[in-house]
Amino acid sequence: MTAHTFVDCVPDTFLLAFDSFTGSHTGITIAEKIGLILARHGMKNKVSAIVCDNASNMRKAVEVLADMKLGETAALVSTNTVNPEPVDDDTLWEDLPVRG
Repeated sequence: MTAHTFVDCVPDTFLLAFDSFTGSHTGITIAEKIGLILARHGMKNKVSAIVCDNASNMRKAVEVLADMKLGETAALVSTNTVNPEPVDDDTLWEDLPVRG
């Protein structure tokens, strides 16, 4: 997990975690892991965006994190949609068309 920031208009990147992930990769367990990593670094209220792939478990994780209210102004998005569809939508298991 990486963090990207600007300090005095200078971009910087940090490696927050390179943890192993055991167990089921559900959206809820991914969100819990991300929440723990952010808490470990005192960053829970400093998140302004999350970028991830469009896998259904990652979309669910973003939804769970948004419900956790990581930051008052957090704009949590995935890479393929600005407003993700509800994660209980069965069509999420279908392949998405390639955009190009």
